[in-house]
Amino acid sequence: MTFDLSSAPIVFLAWERGLQLPADSLLVAADGARITHATDTPTLTFLRLWDKSVLTGPAELLVAAEALDDDELSDHATMMRLTRDFSGKGFGTEALYYADDLELHQPEDTVHVSTGLDPISALEALCPPDDVNEVGLARLAHSFTVMTSGEPDAGPSPVVPTVSTRACWPASGLW
Repeated sequence: MTFDLSSAPIVFLAWERGLQLPADSLLVAADGARITHATDTPTLTFLRLWDKSVLTGPAELLVAAEALDDDELSDHATMMRLTRDFSGKGFGTEALYYADDLELHQPEDTVHVSTGLDPISALEALCPPDDVNEVGLARLAHSFTVMTSGEPDAGPSPVVPTVSTRACWPASGLW
């Protein structure tokens, strides 16, 4: 797996769109600079991307975070403290990886995918109820369930997870 830094503008563009930043804001930002962007959404997001960082969220939370450095903002506990007066709920810390060239691994057999609701119900029946309620696969606009075979009575594959996309996140295919 490799990544050529000449592809960085594509990654920047995806994040700009996903975080509703002005066009080219990540591309032209000074190295080591933090971009702060007030939004109307109730979500506070901190992103470190190479030598740049972004903090988006409600204006009052951005003001509260001004004195914090990037190391502090990358700590989940710090983000929870910032949002506690707003009943904040943490999504945790995530590490994202990018690659230009991925090794191609072909499955030994044909992969069968269903976009229907019946396989989602069958898959949810195999999962703990709290996971089913939190994920809400049946409520997503687009869902793809890997099936055990192409037969009409096939069930969801217990080995490969269901992959869902959200139509409201235009750059989700890049991550």
